[in-house]
Parts: sequence; structure tokens; C-alpha cells
Amino acid sequence: MKVDAASDDSGARRVQEVAMGYYSSQALYVAARLGIADLLSAGPLSAAGLADAAGADSDSLFRVMRLLAGQGIFDMDSDGRFLLNPAAEHLRSGERGTMRDLVLVFGEEFYQAFEQLLVAVRTGRDAFTISFGRGLFDYLAKYPDRGRAFDRAMGAGAVFFSAVPQVYDFDAVQTVVDVGGGNGTLLGAILAANPQLQGILYDAGPVVEAAAGNLHEQAVAGRVRGVAGNFFNSIVEGGDIYLFARILHDWTDDQCRTILGNCRRAVNPGGRILIIERLLPGGYATATDVNMLAVTGGRERSEEEFGTLMEGTGFRLGRVIPLPLEYNLVEGLSV
Repeated sequence: MKVDAASDDSGARRVQEVAMGYYSSQALYVAARLGIADLLSAGPLSAAGLADAAGADSDSLFRVMRLLAGQGIFDMDSDGRFLLNPAAEHLRSGERGTMRDLVLVFGEEFYQAFEQLLVAVRTGRDAFTISFGRGLFDYLAKYPDRGRAFDRAMGAGAVFFSAVPQVYDFDAVQTVVDVGGGNGTLLGAILAANPQLQGILYDAGPVVEAAAGNLHEQAVAGRVRGVAGNFFNSIVEGGDIYLFARILHDWTDDQCRTILGNCRRAVNPGGRILIIERLLPGGYATATDVNMLAVTGGRERSEEEFGTLMEGTGFRLGRVIPLPLEYNLVEGLSV
């Protein structure tokens, strides 16, 4: 039986699609860096109009925008003008929960780190340290402007942040501590939905200071106390619930046990921890697990692995509650 080679190209096509993935990610980075979504906020523009406003070459920008429109980021009308769509709205700057800073971090530092992924796989070291000569968090501390950009990028989770107080009951709680809480967006969302709550934002000193403006915008600053510290040394005491949102995946199992052990010594009697991470197996989790390999040396984990991680630290696995964007809220109960 003769096989039509043209009809049996699915395997080769899939390999090519994956190999070409950076075409799209870097095109998205270019649009974010040039502020294209902001330029389109007043209405549709041609590539020439966009190029003039962004300081870019018209033909080159048109080709990048055409690719993005074909992938559902931005729309292109019959006159060849580009306009915002629901996906592109997430690239506007100054919007709460904007993903623009996330795209910028992915397109700059993380993209550069991934150039060393092969070395990381061969050696077991993280690719970021190989590329930049220091770990991610040391790098962010050395370059505060990039640290602030990273904190904004990590705040690009408004969809699942706002879902947390909807799916979890904080009524019987007095104090919530957000460990490594960055700019306080998640803590602010929880406090805004629960007027009886007090909050503590626990992070590095410069991060806590920078979060003040964001907490003020969320109208919760009067109920938040900022505390500077290092969770490998100790964690501020007095909380009924301790939040770890996208924190533990940055670290090895032994490092996580140190963090959780410090938390157990700090939490009020009968207190809980809430871990927000993507769980293996899962589409996003499998991808972000490789990102952790490259960027921090940490890893994503399964529900069972979180249960094992809690053993010996004074916690046991409680409920697991799904959140948007394939995140999960993993509850840890004091024992």
C-alpha cells in the first residue's frame, strides 16, 4: 500500500512547532517591550502608525504583529490595522494583574538563562547561575530595578489571586502572614474580601518597603504590617494562616523543609499553611518544572510530594483546591 507522505507529516510537524516556539515567545516579548498594547488602547492602528509611535521599523513590526495576531494575541482587521483583544489586554501596563512584566522577565533574564539549559542538564546546576554568575535571588538583590520588575511579574496573577478568598474560608482567622509575599497583591486580595483580617507581609527589606504603595492602592495598608526577614533563618510569629504562593517551587526539598520547620515554630496553635503552586502531572506544571530547573534550581511537585514534604515539619496534608491557570491551593494542617 502506497502511503501519501504529505498526509503523514504529523510527527515532523509537531517537532517543528516545538522547535519554533521561541519565535512566538520573542515576538510577544517585542510587543511587550515596545508597549504595543498601550499604544492600541485608544483604538486600532496600522503597522506604520504603531511603528511611528514605538520607534520601530514599520515592515518589521507588521511582520511580528501579523504572527501574534495569527496566534490570538491582538486582532488584525480587514484594513490591516491592529487592535486589542482579550489576550492583548493582559499586556497593558499599569493595569492590576498585568502580565506585561511577566513577559519582559521571561523574554530577558529567563530567556538568557535557557541558553545554558544543556549545561544545567549535564551538570545539575541551575542555568541562571551559569549564565549570570549568581543565583536568581542574589541577582535580583544586586540589581534592585530588576528585583522590582520581578516582583511586578510575580504579581501577574490577579485571576487566581482573586479566586483564593472565594474558594477558601477565612472567617475564623485573625491574622494571615504572606511569606515571600512580594508586592502584597495576593495578601491585599484576601484582606479586601475579609474586612476582619489583619495581615503581615514577610519578605526582604527592600521588597517590603516597595510593597507599601501597592497595598495603599488596594485600600488595605492600614491592616498590613510589613516585616523584613529571611525565611531560612526564621519566620515572623503570630499568624493563624501562613501563605506560600509560588515560593516553595523555587527551592530543593531540604530547603523547603527548613522553611516549613521555621513556619511551624512561628504559627499560632492550630494554625495552617496554604501553599499555592501548580501540581504535577499537568501541562503548565511540566513546563514550569523545567523553568525551575533552569532558573532557580527548584522544582514543581505532585500532591503526594507535598504531603511527603510536610512530614517531619509539623504539618500534614489537608485539602487541595483547584484555582485558575492550573494553580492549586494545597492546605497544610498543624500536627
